[in-house]
Amino acid sequence: MVAKAKAMTATSTTIERILKELYPERKLEYMLYDKAPFLGMIPKDTDFVGDSKRISLITDGIAGRSADFTTAQTNRAGAGYDGFNLRPKTDSAIFGITTLALRQSKKDQGALVKGLNTETKTAITKLKQSISRSCYGNGGGAIGQIASGGGTAALTLVNTDDIVHFERREYLQHATTDGTSGAVGVTAQEIIESVDRDNGVIGFAAPVAAGFADGQYLFHAGDFGAKLSGIQGWVPPTTPTATPFLGVDRSSEPTRLGGQRFTASRNIHGTLQRAFVKAGARLNREGGDPDSLFLNPEDFATMLNDVGDKTRFEKMPGKTQSGKAVIAYNALCVQLPGGEVKVYADKHCPKGRAFLLQMNTWQLCTAGKAPSWLDEDGKMFLREGSADALQGRMAMYGDIACYAPGYNMTIDISAFSDQAA
Repeated sequence: MVAKAKAMTATSTTIERILKELYPERKLEYMLYDKAPFLGMIPKDTDFVGDSKRISLITDGIAGRSADFTTAQTNRAGAGYDGFNLRPKTDSAIFGITTLALRQSKKDQGALVKGLNTETKTAITKLKQSISRSCYGNGGGAIGQIASGGGTAALTLVNTDDIVHFERREYLQHATTDGTSGAVGVTAQEIIESVDRDNGVIGFAAPVAAGFADGQYLFHAGDFGAKLSGIQGWVPPTTPTATPFLGVDRSSEPTRLGGQRFTASRNIHGTLQRAFVKAGARLNREGGDPDSLFLNPEDFATMLNDVGDKTRFEKMPGKTQSGKAVIAYNALCVQLPGGEVKVYADKHCPKGRAFLLQMNTWQLCTAGKAPSWLDEDGKMFLREGSADALQGRMAMYGDIACYAPGYNMTIDISAFSDQAA
């Protein structure tokens, strides 16, 4: 005789117990890092305390060196230092479950578990995508730019590949800049109704406000100028100017304070692999010791074609917050002048752009684990004040630090991007 399932009262305590069973620490970490190589491989520090974190760099050696002792003594001066001021950024995901859903499932634990699992999983996925995407950004938060259709119900993106950053039911804002300067547009938010992923077109229920004009940048609501100081913030695609980055004017030493830039040329280098060999040599010249190369999946395909029969892959374990091995990534192994480099395909890496990095110079600095439940009061769920529902909250507080920008490089590979197809 099959025993009947014990009746269960769906309370906030019951929900919390189910969620802890569904999403233990190891599973949360796996979901966060799965298919997100840079986010998984970057070293983590969960002890971000205080209003800011000082990232100090030695940019110049001492001045007192000479073959002549007297000259060395006369010119002596200490090493040159610069310091970036890192402040924690916030990224949140909030979801809920209605009282009606709780009561309807009070005698069906399976239904409650399924509902909770769906809502929680989508919240974690949404937060993961946001964090992983911003790892490759510049802190501004722009996710696309309008090429045509401004003011209509269908906006076409400048870069079709940016369509991966958009989903239905998301709220958008616009601005004339990419978020690293200026201000977000005052136009009301617009809600996405449809997504044409083949043609890079975002659809709306009605013509969007006039502010959503051609040339405007697009942002998820609330993200303008508030995202992580990602790779393209620390190592921008163009030479840094006097405009301060995290409080530092990088124009006097753009390489050591703002990384290295390289352009891959089909005419000069012939293949993408040869371009990376030359880029690696340039990085070595400045003291860099790169170990990782991140590419968009389509550019990764071009790299695979270059390597041909010499293909060799290796499983690389991620750098988790718990220190436990919960995930590993398939990496293509290639030889550059300074040694072997692991090549990763990451969908959030912009197409036509590669990042040759020394990973021990990077760190994801967070206040607590990221993401984590906002349960400092002991409760994972709260009763909503303006809705008949319980609300779950998750968030990340922190930013990305680079302790030696000059040992890292951004590479323009747009000349080879069309070969991936």
